[in-house]
Amino acid sequence: MFVLAALVPGVASQASSLDTITTQNQGGVVSTELDPDRNAIRAALTPKAMRAAEPLDMKLSLSEADLTAGDSAGGSGPMVSVSPTDPETLDGPAVNLNTLQRDGSGSKTSANDIPFTRTEVTDMASFPNRTHGKLFILEGGVPFAVCSGTVVNSKLRNVVWTAGHCVHEGEGGSFFEDFAFVPGYRNGNEPHGVWFAENAVTTNGWMSEGNFELDVAALVMEPLGGDEILEAVGARGIRFNQNPVQSYKAFGYPAAPPFDGEKMFRCNSGSELLMGTGNLDPIAIGCDMTGGSSGGGWVVGGFVQSVVSFGIINDPDFEDIIFGPQLRATALNVYEFVGGAPTGPGPDTTAPKITKMSDAPDPFTPLGKKKRKTTISFKINERAVVPSTIKGKSGKTVFKIPAAERAAGSYFFKWNGRHFKTGKVVKAGTYTYTIKATDLAGNSSKKSGKTTVKR
Repeated sequence: MFVLAALVPGVASQASSLDTITTQNQGGVVSTELDPDRNAIRAALTPKAMRAAEPLDMKLSLSEADLTAGDSAGGSGPMVSVSPTDPETLDGPAVNLNTLQRDGSGSKTSANDIPFTRTEVTDMASFPNRTHGKLFILEGGVPFAVCSGTVVNSKLRNVVWTAGHCVHEGEGGSFFEDFAFVPGYRNGNEPHGVWFAENAVTTNGWMSEGNFELDVAALVMEPLGGDEILEAVGARGIRFNQNPVQSYKAFGYPAAPPFDGEKMFRCNSGSELLMGTGNLDPIAIGCDMTGGSSGGGWVVGGFVQSVVSFGIINDPDFEDIIFGPQLRATALNVYEFVGGAPTGPGPDTTAPKITKMSDAPDPFTPLGKKKRKTTISFKINERAVVPSTIKGKSGKTVFKIPAAERAAGSYFFKWNGRHFKTGKVVKAGTYTYTIKATDLAGNSSKKSGKTTVKR
């Protein structure tokens, strides 16, 4: 297996000698301001040069990974969720709640048995695929190495989340000189433009010790054509201090053989903590992506909860296994340092909006030859937990869609006029349907309408 995390021997000579490093007094965060030569970078980023850039790659053995150092660094804290957003439509096609299935979660018990599926992602124009992209690491305007990254929601709308080793050499080294991010990259194409970083931020634990438990970073991107990057492609949500054992979708641009770095892939996998059960122990998932996928987001329900960090070579127990850091207190500090939402806009006190609610046909006749079902539609403007109920005049529930977390978007469900428990057609009359939405900050709203059953 090719290792995903990397420190390239000799890269120190390529790293910027003009780094201005600022260490946050609290939270172990380090940053550097960047001064990209936009014209030189843009001229050098030809399709040929982008294909030629090599993945950061280092032969990392199990002993070299040193994953048993404990979890004293990084700490834990309150669970934080920042919702994803699509600035164009927020929704896409309406989703049928009658048939929608939620992703499962779970863990496996052996290192060499974490089942996964790998899929090539071909639609780079649509949200949320276009929030993922290829990260080029540059020296003198020339791309010499590649990683992956993800646009995440933030107050300033300009943050790309990636791995610490994709922005800094680690173990006392330097920040790399420049970064160019191409969201939706595929086969040399730049469907959403090339974005340059103006600031790079990582953890002190990665910078000073090369600690893979703290292998996270954020890049602050310059505007392009007057727009921030979120306004152009949207953003994934991001979560901190979550249960690490989940079902993940890991995205990245593997560039080491047998891959060529020109296409994005997604691994769907369960997870486990192979090295222990501590707050900072890396998460393991099944995946065979190689170098170049480093920094790619691990997504749970629309939220980034880790990134591709490293793999283990020369050990059959770790074949087709990749690791990612838990996003704990120090990762949250990195996010807040670049203007993330938890300390940016303050607490979320705005209730979600339920709009475009309707039912048709109304009235409907369950036992008739036509118009035997009604379709109830609605739209929510942010990620929320949404239950739906239909009640008769007595207030008793005759139909319901169980509560489940839904992304911002349009939804519908069909009711055939039958009681959800008995399966019998209800009495003729007027019935009240209610949609309730509770966002991830606990703010709730609900909206009701009426539909008429004829017999």
